[in-house]
Amino acid sequence: MILFVCTGNIWRSAIGEALVRHYGRIAGKEIATCSAGILAWDDSPMAPSAKAALLAGLGSGDADSSEKGSAKGLGKDLEGSTELDARTELEAIVDSHKSQALTRELVEEANLVIAMTREHAQGVVSRFSPAKDYTFLAGELLRLIKALGQENDSSSDVLASKVLKGGVSKSTRDLSSWVSQLNTHRESEMSGRNRTISGTVIGRPTDQVADPLTGGDVEHSRAFAIINELANLLVENLAGN
Repeated sequence: MILFVCTGNIWRSAIGEALVRHYGRIAGKEIATCSAGILAWDDSPMAPSAKAALLAGLGSGDADSSEKGSAKGLGKDLEGSTELDARTELEAIVDSHKSQALTRELVEEANLVIAMTREHAQGVVSRFSPAKDYTFLAGELLRLIKALGQENDSSSDVLASKVLKGGVSKSTRDLSSWVSQLNTHRESEMSGRNRTISGTVIGRPTDQVADPLTGGDVEHSRAFAIINELANLLVENLAGN
């Protein structure tokens, strides 16, 4: 399972979950994913500004909507789905969102945790310390997958088998090997000049996705763009596109 984590689970992590579910369904795969917030109240809907940024970012049927939403074309006419059908389903995913607080059980269940800031990563690790080995900042994971994941088909297959519902699971050791490769790469690239969480380097300051809730269109667009690109890349790897 993929777990997105932010503060209130009504903006960044909620969008991450919605996009992975949306792109996964269009690609014909149900990808196990959820989201939570380190300070979230239960059962709050997605923030109106998040919903607006999400729908605007994916376009509304205009000529360049595929560039806005899905650089790899995951949002257009795959598996017999029309653009209108896909948008209707996305709106249903958005409208069904209910926030939840981050718990130890969610962290333990996850195979991959995507935190928006170092504070969120700390919240994850404080609940279950072994999660440091599979917790990444959103921007950090985006870089690492580009550098390693897309060039290693076997690693992508292993991760997919662990998170695709109904799939045949590989061993935990295989998934741990993939995560260990990511950890080794991030520790190497960051050397000794970064802050650490429980001994594990958690990204660069620029890998964080700042809270856009009180910001304007620029902040909303930036947050959406990073999370959308990551969701695209995850589904591209997990769905085998």
